[in-house]
Amino acid sequence: MNQIKRAGAGLLVLALCLSLVTPQSAAAKKKKVALNKKKITLTVGKKTTLKLKNNKKKIKWSSTKKKVATVSKKGVVKAKRKGTAKIVAKVGKKKYVCKVTVKAKKASTGKQPATTKKPGTGTSTDKVTGTPGKNIALTGDVFQIGTYKLALGLTTSQVNTILGTLSTDVKRTEKSPQGFDVIAFRPNGKKTSASRSDQYSTYILVYLKSGKVVGICGISRTMSYGSLIKAGTPSTQLAANTSTWQRFNWYDTDDGKAAAYGAATTNARVAAFVDVNGDGSTYCIQAFSADYTPDDMTNLASGSLSYSYPSAVLTAMKTECAELINAYLVFYGTRPLIVNDDLAKTAQAYCGEMLQNNITDASNESRDSDVIKAALKKQGVVPSRYWKERAYVGYMDSIGFANAMIKSVVNNVSMHDLLRNANFNLMGFGSAAYQDGSYYYPYMVVEFIDFISAM
Repeated sequence: MNQIKRAGAGLLVLALCLSLVTPQSAAAKKKKVALNKKKITLTVGKKTTLKLKNNKKKIKWSSTKKKVATVSKKGVVKAKRKGTAKIVAKVGKKKYVCKVTVKAKKASTGKQPATTKKPGTGTSTDKVTGTPGKNIALTGDVFQIGTYKLALGLTTSQVNTILGTLSTDVKRTEKSPQGFDVIAFRPNGKKTSASRSDQYSTYILVYLKSGKVVGICGISRTMSYGSLIKAGTPSTQLAANTSTWQRFNWYDTDDGKAAAYGAATTNARVAAFVDVNGDGSTYCIQAFSADYTPDDMTNLASGSLSYSYPSAVLTAMKTECAELINAYLVFYGTRPLIVNDDLAKTAQAYCGEMLQNNITDASNESRDSDVIKAALKKQGVVPSRYWKERAYVGYMDSIGFANAMIKSVVNNVSMHDLLRNANFNLMGFGSAAYQDGSYYYPYMVVEFIDFISAM
């Protein structure tokens, strides 16, 4: 009898064990669906693949910020430029999210030259004025702009000697959003004339790091970079030469036209900006050291180049953007525009409004024509026939803003047509910056009108 009881007890224990084990085994078979990574950090240009584990259904991949990181249909994530983004894998109504942090490529660093003041002051103690137009022995490809010959690797003193300064020239030392020292130069920039066109016939921006030239940008009818590219080169020629030139997709228009092309040499990366809505010719050339990626030259610096966003940088961006637009107009035989303070106040007010409303993507940001006109009137500015407003967020320097504005289309009308055919004569800029984590993103708003009755 005791043996029967013990056997019964054994069977009872076994039954209890089976009742516990069986459901767990079934649950174990139904594994949890999840991304293989919830957080990733990439350097610009790098890739990684995300996978949705234990999923057999169709996945729809997307990125919250395509300018920062993109994702393919197979879950391949590519880092585009500094910032943060979220990669979303959607299955039915369920979403799985991975946070992506994109960092810039490390650039060569060095001690700040003793002759340069604290970063962000926009001034320099280098007193070398040089001899205007004096040649210095150059190595590597020559960037010729007007009568001036420059090259990557020059020192600050050598640049000052080559450019020189006359009482008729405009020459400033500034700071870029990426932390580079900048020399902005317009020969004859102070020279008065009826058309003022000679004030913008040659425009030069030189970028320096640790006292050495790492980038050069220019607009001039007589301009070339080595034998690679020259002013007026048609975009069709660049597009056909795919072994050398590749389109910069982040400068494409909304309808897919390429507004900029890039090429790489042994020592440099070169960008050619084309008049995409006009005759398609090259009007702006930029060359920078191969040590820097395009994103290093256009995105706000982080890491070793990081600093808080000083107002002097925003002021410099507004000034340079206006100069680039005027140099573009003169390049194509159109008279330059006057920068107006009241228009600038209107633009600045809208920058503040965007900042207050936390607008972080102004790619399609616009106000109704009546709203713009009312904002202009509030500052005492009354347009006669034409008035336009362009707003941008995320282009990280004056070149990006100016060229983005030139290639843009407003209500199916290109800014190329409006600038060169609508008889605008005044413009004004506003700027601000918002912070996203450790990064700063600038706003830029520009107003254009053709006539003012009160200022």
